[in-house]
Order: sequence, then structure tokens, then C-alpha cells
Amino acid sequence: MLHSHYIVAIGASAGGLEAIHEFFDSMPETPYTSFIIIQHLSPDYKSLLVELVARHTDMKVYEATDHQEIERKCIYVIPNTKLITIQKNKLRLTEKKNGKLPNNAVDVFLYSLAKEKKDKAIAVILSGTGTDGTKGAEAIKKEGGLVIVQDPSTAKFDGMPNSVIGAGNADYVLPPSAIYSEIMHYISPPPAYLYGNDKKDDQFLKTVFDLIRGESGVEFHYYKTPTILRRINKRMIQGNFSSPDKYITFLQDHKDEVKELGQDFLIGVTRFFRDPEAFDILREKVIPAIIDNKEEDDSIKIWVTACSTGEEAYSIAMVVDEVLERTAKKSYHQDLCLRYRRGSHPICLAGRISGFHRKRRRRPPAPEIFYPEREDLYHRPAHP
Repeated sequence: MLHSHYIVAIGASAGGLEAIHEFFDSMPETPYTSFIIIQHLSPDYKSLLVELVARHTDMKVYEATDHQEIERKCIYVIPNTKLITIQKNKLRLTEKKNGKLPNNAVDVFLYSLAKEKKDKAIAVILSGTGTDGTKGAEAIKKEGGLVIVQDPSTAKFDGMPNSVIGAGNADYVLPPSAIYSEIMHYISPPPAYLYGNDKKDDQFLKTVFDLIRGESGVEFHYYKTPTILRRINKRMIQGNFSSPDKYITFLQDHKDEVKELGQDFLIGVTRFFRDPEAFDILREKVIPAIIDNKEEDDSIKIWVTACSTGEEAYSIAMVVDEVLERTAKKSYHQDLCLRYRRGSHPICLAGRISGFHRKRRRRPPAPEIFYPEREDLYHRPAHP
């Protein structure tokens, strides 16, 4: 595992330079891995980031170029006028198209890194304003990689770290000086977790699945095994368990660990208006046709299957609300617009909700509490 090629992506913005220096200063040795620095830089001035980082490490530091092969024990820095991705172990550069849009260079690279390296992708999110890195960190987590976030209390600007933490995508929250040791812990050869015997291995997994089912009622016996093993291995590394027997004993004595392991098995990919084109069709064709075919006293019932934390169900409710407002169907509209319970959700989700609905609700409703008080009008999701 130590000889596998891990790539560490470091995303930062305002206040990130000091954190980057502290991160590299904390390395007692040169790691057998590669580092890509995606720092928000002004396009109007020559970047000195390569020279500045080189003062804090013995590794070679390069400004990234298009089609450049990624080598171990090297650091690559994004040019200030480019977006950077990875493809077949080579860096690919493209021009930034619109300087007025929010800088999403970290998300762009993390998406490609997750696709390329899977569980050998490591994201480090340091000081910065805004939410860049949040969606990319979600992609890294989905593929089984590692996400480490700078402790917001140590960051000059805590917007980026807090956004990733608020979205639930941080494996560790640490000061920059402690991040390197956690990376080495992750990439070092783990103990021999399973027995090397198919029957014993199957029994180990069955015991884990039975414990989770008994605690949460969720069935994982037919889940994708490589994905499950990656997540079990990660939690065993975090807990310093040297054998499957010791981990099983710990699970049997600690219900909280059973719940957290079960949550690690679940990959949250739902979000508000996840497929914009599909919601456009619903908004312009499907929902208006349903409403037009209804009489004044008819009801409209909508079921959303496998809606996870509910963003897709609520997105459809908001689309119906919008169409009713536009078509002035007052009787439906009064029922749909019943008073909702107050709540909040991570601010990083706000950008996924249209201006129409942000204007109608000063704070967009939180998934876990976005329920009308009329139970006959709405069906709660299976996992609120």
C-alpha cells in the first residue's frame, strides 16, 4: 500500500499561504507521494507561490504545465490564470473563462482527482473564504478517499473549512501542523485486517452487518464489498485496531461506533435540484399538465422514492409551489403553503436553490425539518 501512488490536493484561498508553509514545515521526511496546490491567485500579478513554497520543503516544486507527468516526491502549483485537472496521471490545464464568477478551481481539480485516484485521493482544505472545495470534497468521500480540513480556529479565514465541515465531508479537522502525520497514517500499510480465509472473512462481514442491522435496521449484506471494506479499513486505521477480532469486540461494546460505521457505508449524493434539465422539464411541462387536468377540489399527491435526506423531494415541492404561484391556482396554493417548521441547513446548499425560492423564504428550509403540518399532504422520507 505504501508503494501505491497517492496524490494530495491542497485547496486554499485567503490566508492559505501561512497554512501551506506550516503544513510543509511539519514534515520530518519526504513522503512517497505527490502534492498539488490549488491556491486562489490573482490573475493580474505574477505568482511567487513556487518560490515561496520551495523555501519550506526539500521536494521539487513546479508550476504545473499542460500534459505534465505527476511524479512522487514532487509538488505542483496551479498557475494563476488556469484551471487544473488530472487525467491518466498527467496534469491538464485550461484557461479560466470568466473572472467574475466565483473561483471553483479547488472543486474542479478534486472532481477529477476523485475520478482518477479513487481511494488514493487525499483532499486537504485550508484557510479561505467562500465554499470552494465543498463539492469536490464530497466527490473524494464518495470514491473512498480521505478529506482533512484545517481546524477553523487556526485559520485566518474559516469559510472554506467550515463549509466542508458543515456539509459533513471532513474525516479529520486538524491544525496544519498535524495534517501530515494523519496523511502518513492513512497511506502506510495497514495491519492485516481480514483473516485471509474466505469463510472467516465472510463471517467477519456478516457479524458487522448484523450489528448494524440490529442497531439501525439498515441492511448491508448485499452491498458492494470493495466499498464496504475500504470504509471498514478506514475506521480501523482511525481506531488503531490491529485485528478484525478486536474491532468486532469494540463494535459489540460501543453502539455509537456501530452507528458511525453504518453512516460511513452510506454515500450521500442527493442535493437540491440535482438534475437541472429534469427539473426544467418538470417545471415547464409535467407539473403544469398535471395541474391543468385537475378540478378545483382534486388533490395532487407526489411520491419520491429513495430520497435520502430529502432534498429531491423538497425540490419537487418547490417546483410545484413555483408553478402554482405562476398559474394562480389559489386553492392548491393555500394548502401547499402551510406554515413550515423553522430550521437551517449548511449555507453551502443555498446556491442550489433558485432565487425565486430564496426570495420566498429568507432562509431555505432544512431537509430534516421541511415538513408541512398537514400529514395527509406530505410523506416524510425514510431517513429524516
